[in-house]
Amino acid sequence: MNSNNFNNDAIFLLIILFSNIVQGITGFAGTVLAMPVSLFFVDINVSKPILNVVGMVSGLYVCLVSHRHIQYKVAAKILVLMLPGILMGFYALRLLKDYEAVQLKILGIFVLLIGVYNMLKAKMNIPPKSMRPLIADCFLFLAGLFHGMFVTGGPLLVIFLTGVIKDKSEFRATISFIWVVLNTIIFIQHAITGCFTTSTALLTVYAVPAMLLSMLIGNKIHNRMNQKLFLDLTNILLVLSGTSLLLK
Repeated sequence: MNSNNFNNDAIFLLIILFSNIVQGITGFAGTVLAMPVSLFFVDINVSKPILNVVGMVSGLYVCLVSHRHIQYKVAAKILVLMLPGILMGFYALRLLKDYEAVQLKILGIFVLLIGVYNMLKAKMNIPPKSMRPLIADCFLFLAGLFHGMFVTGGPLLVIFLTGVIKDKSEFRATISFIWVVLNTIIFIQHAITGCFTTSTALLTVYAVPAMLLSMLIGNKIHNRMNQKLFLDLTNILLVLSGTSLLLK
């Protein structure tokens, strides 16, 4: 194995470890934080299928331990609106298949805007509120679109869902159920289109234990450390990584 590739793979696994520790502490941002940073070390066609599996397994874990809190009616409505976006994301990737630089710029703008939005929201202390139906539908479609393209639809879904579900346990269980369904669809698409080469499949095998370890660490320190500090750090990292992708 090429030593440079080995080093890059090792760094990629560390990124998954760190980003999912943040996920365990804050409850979100694992994939959207890992995706842009990982692209400096592994190809986007390697990063996407692996991070999708990581998100699927972590969501499945939450569903298994918190299945009683899943709000299936809310989840069903969200899935109906996000699925067309997922399919549109698949189609957009086909159009941009030979334009990886364009893909990176789109992802960079998205991550940058999410980071800036979260920072402004925290600074202005804006409480979560329900969206108007048409705006909500657009948000969910866009969440599906970016999830289909880059497995990063989480931030948009979180913005919508925080205005719908107030209970933390119900929120966590419901959003995890949604990711299990959507990431399974994306996993099938990745498998059909040949994204899982031998090396990618092997790296996935290593990535899942790294994610499980990071979730355990994140859950343990969740109540012991300042969550606001981690949220601020996450948003700063999103802004920096989004800007870096634009300059790449």
